[in-house]
Amino acid sequence: PHCLIASLPHKYFYIRMCRLTIVLSYYNQSYALKKHIGYWINYPEAIKNKLSFCIVDDCSRDAGVDVLQMVRGTEELDIQLLRVKNDLLWNVGGVRNLRLKMVLTEWVLMLDMDTVADNGFLTLAFKIIRNSDNGIAYKFNRILPGASSEAKEPHKIHPAVTLIRKTDYWLVGGCDEDFVGNYGSTDRAFWHKATNKLKVVECTNMYLTQLWEGSLNQRRDGTVNRRLFDRKKKNDDWANDVIRFEWVKFQRKSIHITDPLIWIARG
Repeated sequence: PHCLIASLPHKYFYIRMCRLTIVLSYYNQSYALKKHIGYWINYPEAIKNKLSFCIVDDCSRDAGVDVLQMVRGTEELDIQLLRVKNDLLWNVGGVRNLRLKMVLTEWVLMLDMDTVADNGFLTLAFKIIRNSDNGIAYKFNRILPGASSEAKEPHKIHPAVTLIRKTDYWLVGGCDEDFVGNYGSTDRAFWHKATNKLKVVECTNMYLTQLWEGSLNQRRDGTVNRRLFDRKKKNDDWANDVIRFEWVKFQRKSIHITDPLIWIARG
């Protein structure tokens, strides 16, 4: 059976059954979100039964809940849907911290909207999970669909995507939310903080699929955050206060017993 938390007697059994959560940050990329969900729906049962999903909508105009209402076939997916109430510019670190606060599984695959994981990738990811020691984070390569093998860009590791234990993410301290409001350096700061805390393994033979439609069309000027990173690195001064915004969780339920399931905000 699919790992639906409502049908389980205790959180422990949920964690044991759903061995990996795919987490995703969404901001107005409705077409890309539909493509992600399409991948999830079409995973083989043997993979799908081991997965849960967490989507954080970063206060999008095209609300993630509306996208999910339109897509058929999500009923058997274990999806956790959250929405940030404040439209904060470049709230990358805040959204990641919220995702990692809410997941229930030991392991998390942190994806960007511009990357999806196919069946082969996840099969290898589960092998890593079965054999990994504590204190290791895994990073991966990427490929554009239809490109030749020569175009796989070996050693072009995705800066944000990682397979990591929830406890290891918080051992690092999560993402520094002082970088929210300006572009860049969120990943750089996290991996710098991870130095001497985590071993980072680059899996250059494992390829994520690149979705160009998942990239944000926003102005990217990293000047402010580069200076902020340099100052924080010099002084070893990293912020520990996380999730500095209001958010809401959605759950699927029926208004009447004969009605289909719909997404309703809770709280």
